[in-house]
Amino acid sequence: MTKMTKKVALERAIARLRDVAGEVETVEKLEAMLAQVEKEASRERKAGPKALAKQAEQEAFEAKVREFVTAGEGVTAKEVAAEFGVTPQKVSPVLTKLAKAGEVKREVVKGKAVFTA
Repeated sequence: MTKMTKKVALERAIARLRDVAGEVETVEKLEAMLAQVEKEASRERKAGPKALAKQAEQEAFEAKVREFVTAGEGVTAKEVAAEFGVTPQKVSPVLTKLAKAGEVKREVVKGKAVFTA
């Protein structure tokens, strides 16, 4: 049995809808989605060892930041940056990502963004 991937699911849906009257627009949309899935898969295959190493490094950094923020009583990007010896510009997107994912909370206190568990 073939593993059900996005690509396989889209191919099956296109095959079934291709001959159905009134589904031309749906088939076109599904074909565009299939092309996007194939493009993303191609991009992932092209990612070399350097890109994968950099991604692993970024994920490890995010885990350290998450741990630091959840262990404290509320910290700013500047404080997190000082802890890890990087700039606030490197820390800020990580904190924003964690906040959007609901892993930390962001509050504005006296005009500064403060992150807490």
